[in-house]
Amino acid sequence: MNPMPDAQHIATGISQLAERLSGATPDTTAQLLIHILDGEDSILSRFTHLFVTASRYAKDHAPTTGPNENVWRDLALATAHAANALHDMELDLDQWAADLHRLADPAGRRTPGPHPHGDAASLPL
Repeated sequence: MNPMPDAQHIATGISQLAERLSGATPDTTAQLLIHILDGEDSILSRFTHLFVTASRYAKDHAPTTGPNENVWRDLALATAHAANALHDMELDLDQWAADLHRLADPAGRRTPGPHPHGDAASLPL
């Protein structure tokens, strides 16, 4: 199975999401940001997991000898560093979760929940 179409589909979806954010209303923007930033099912959390998986793969499948040994080792370290940085970003942004939920529903009509799906549910991510 070729994973490249999936990767291209996700990249396209992220570009579409950025376009939607730039023209969205404040409450829709907050809803989208909740989906992107808040919780274990957020896009940021899944992206972090992708880097963790890449690091483990590079570490576990690195040749122990030969010309590519250093490349795989360095790639494992670089992707682990990126995963840690993304996780730290998740922790930093977590302080804004309650505010985002409030902004997503300024009239207080919705029942609070971890992910109001609004416009983000239709995105191919």
